[in-house]
Amino acid sequence: MKKSQIIALLGGLIVIIGTFLPYATAGEQTLTMFSMGQTAKTVAITFIVLAGLCTIFGFFGKDKAWWLSIVNMVFAAIGALLIFMHISKLHKESDLNIGLCVYVIALGFIICLASSVLGIKRK
Repeated sequence: MKKSQIIALLGGLIVIIGTFLPYATAGEQTLTMFSMGQTAKTVAITFIVLAGLCTIFGFFGKDKAWWLSIVNMVFAAIGALLIFMHISKLHKESDLNIGLCVYVIALGFIICLASSVLGIKRK
């Protein structure tokens, strides 16, 4: 396996793990994205699907199929943009303390972006 493939797998895995980490705390209660209701659950599933697509395209984007790394970059950029917009929205809401979840997801998409750059660079 090439370095870009390993990094793509790692980035996707980090995003998926991030969706299960603490999302927010309200008083004494810690909530995950899956325990906050249907809207947060939909957001988590969206991030998981984007991470899966990044992982698939990053894994197969090698040698003659380097263009798949460009597709990986597009999905990783969409995921990163969405999570940073989501973080901005959460910062505006003062009643929630933001958990580790959103920052881990952002890190995972940044790692996926790095894997796509490596995949394109090695064509």
